[in-house]
Amino acid sequence: MRYLIYVSRNLIEPHATCAEMERIVAGALQRNAALRITGALVTAGDRNLQYLEGPEAELAELMRSIVRDPRHEQVQVIADRGVQTRRFPNWRLAYCGGSEVVRRTILAAADDAAKGGRDWTDDLIDVVEDCIAFPHLSD
Repeated sequence: MRYLIYVSRNLIEPHATCAEMERIVAGALQRNAALRITGALVTAGDRNLQYLEGPEAELAELMRSIVRDPRHEQVQVIADRGVQTRRFPNWRLAYCGGSEVVRRTILAAADDAAKGGRDWTDDLIDVVEDCIAFPHLSD
């Protein structure tokens, strides 16, 4: 079992974001169930943050698909680690639109990771948990 956190730049046109995110989430719910993947997706402006967990081979398969998806670019893996138990066992895919504060955190993590800076894993997990637990924080 592994977990993976990545950030990316969203390329979905702002006028199409809501409908396209509904399609993404609906598809991910089915695919993640089939692959035994759980996790959460947080979007904030033009940034995405996703936490995924599941069996190693299935997670690798899903990530290959995610990296090829033309709806985003600059997919940057922030953490990829083994884990004994799932953090989000009941979330095939929790989704939350984020705030500008969340967007800045995602940008800082991506920038720091690119420079080989500090480990943002715990900060990004906190963002996911906070956004899902308190959806009123989203825009």
